[in-house]
Amino acid sequence: MFTPKGRLNKLPVGSTPVDFAFAVHTDIGLHCIGAKVNGRIVPLNYRLKSGDTVEIITSANQKPNKDWIKFAQTSKARAKIKRWLKESMAEQSQKLGAEILEKAFKRAHVNRDEIDVNEVAQLLGLADAVELHAAIGRGDVAAQSVIQKILPEVPEGNDKPGFFKKIIDKARGSAIGVRVQGLDHLLINFGKCCQPVPGDRILGFLTQGRGVVVHRTDCPNILRLLENPERRVEVQWDVEPNKHFTVRLQLLGTDRKHFLRDVSDAISQTDTNIVSIEMRAEDGVVHSNIIIEVKNLQHLTRVIGRISKVNGVFSVERVGGTDELIAEEEVL
Repeated sequence: MFTPKGRLNKLPVGSTPVDFAFAVHTDIGLHCIGAKVNGRIVPLNYRLKSGDTVEIITSANQKPNKDWIKFAQTSKARAKIKRWLKESMAEQSQKLGAEILEKAFKRAHVNRDEIDVNEVAQLLGLADAVELHAAIGRGDVAAQSVIQKILPEVPEGNDKPGFFKKIIDKARGSAIGVRVQGLDHLLINFGKCCQPVPGDRILGFLTQGRGVVVHRTDCPNILRLLENPERRVEVQWDVEPNKHFTVRLQLLGTDRKHFLRDVSDAISQTDTNIVSIEMRAEDGVVHSNIIIEVKNLQHLTRVIGRISKVNGVFSVERVGGTDELIAEEEVL
């Protein structure tokens, strides 16, 4: 296969634009969104042929995802993708875990400067503070377990429960927690920032004037919400029949005739209502925001899978309902 300038790149049979991109340069591979093969735009999983001229299309906002592993053929591309995914997940877990532990220290009135977190980590069977933070971020270790290692006998608080604690205790009801649907005397709202659907892992947070607002556990606002653990409410899905939930999808594809029609048909074939579709073309690439209504995560996965099979689709992924931050009263 050749670059537009005629440079030869030898790749195995069945290689894709992803393999070609990583063969050119790691940064190009990490940010590729598609390719032009012999002047025609193709998706990342397109199978290249001997003699093809390949031009990689990149975007600064593009990042690798697990699906790339399924069609990448060269050991170099697969190794680079796996390494990026591992480092990205580890970094995010460490950051989240450090934030959660710091808040736990403050709640327990523990002076962080007087604690050797590395020693505490070893007490929990982990190598050091970095591993401990990552384990907390992944949910493998609870921050409370760390506090108990530091303060084995934490006395029960004698303060009278405040207004919010009384409401939360009532909302929790039993050990299994409240349900998202069918609650008595409690208003339930879904976070517009992450738009949870049945099947998503969720957390509820008591909010002034809005009752319990439910967010996905991977919501971009979850760190801010966890700053006030006393407002957290355990919630479970209990969906009424024929209930639908709004989800926004972001799509990238080739600018071709009947592309919008084909995408719409693919969605309709999954018995899914389309709320709105916005598309714009730039340099031969279509950027689209699609809002649909789905019953649950399985339904959403089926829709995304069907759209992905449309000719010319580079990528389609679920995104939050809005880029705006949560209201201030939700975290105060």
